[in-house]
Amino acid sequence: MAQSFIGTALWILSHSDLEEMEQIACKDTLCTEIKRSSNEPGLEDIQPSTSYTDPCFPRPRNAGRCIELQSQVLATPLSPEALDGDPAETYNEKVERLEELKVKLERQRAEGSDVHRRILAKNWKTPFAKPKEERVRVDEEMLDQCTEKLQKAQEKATAKDEVISDMKVQHAKEVTHLHEQISNLVKELASSKKEADKHKKELEDAKAEAAGHAEKLLLAEKQHTLLTETLQGMLDHATGSLASVRAMPVFELPGKVRCADSGR
Repeated sequence: MAQSFIGTALWILSHSDLEEMEQIACKDTLCTEIKRSSNEPGLEDIQPSTSYTDPCFPRPRNAGRCIELQSQVLATPLSPEALDGDPAETYNEKVERLEELKVKLERQRAEGSDVHRRILAKNWKTPFAKPKEERVRVDEEMLDQCTEKLQKAQEKATAKDEVISDMKVQHAKEVTHLHEQISNLVKELASSKKEADKHKKELEDAKAEAAGHAEKLLLAEKQHTLLTETLQGMLDHATGSLASVRAMPVFELPGKVRCADSGR
């Protein structure tokens, strides 16, 4: 088990960076190895996977076993036998890399990150993560897609800005036209008010003139009544005078004879 863990750790250090280590899952042959080397309940249902789909075990209760396995890796003693009898120079190089791995894992554990997502696997031939070249290609494709989407979004934003600018210009024109109409209406209203005041004054003058004519008419009626009464009095007086003249005795004028019964 110690040789398997150290061999896997050294291969990952020599073929991966920290970002790739974060994508390694506790699955595949490592899960099979745990199944063979442990009698704990709940581990018998662990099945090795054929592709990297889930970043951890099928069941959350197995994550504790992953952390225990990492602790075993950190506590594994370093010896030439544990490194499969490699030459001294290779051994020293692998020791340095394993020490570097331990430091990284301890730092990640101290930072409180999900350590069970970074457990080392034995079967390093299984592609737990995409090769770096493929990831670079995928990143470039994603960058191109994002650039294209950004360009389209910028074009849409530019088109919207143009539409908004046109709407602002049209709105400004409409507002100016409305202001002109309002100004014209205010002028017309002022002119109508002046005309109304003029007609009102003329009406008041006409009323005053009518009142004067009414007074004159009343005075004329009074004068007419007075003249009528005077004329009637004169007529009555003339009638009385005529009657008295007719009742007078016959008298003679020089050279003429007047008969009383003939009236001549």
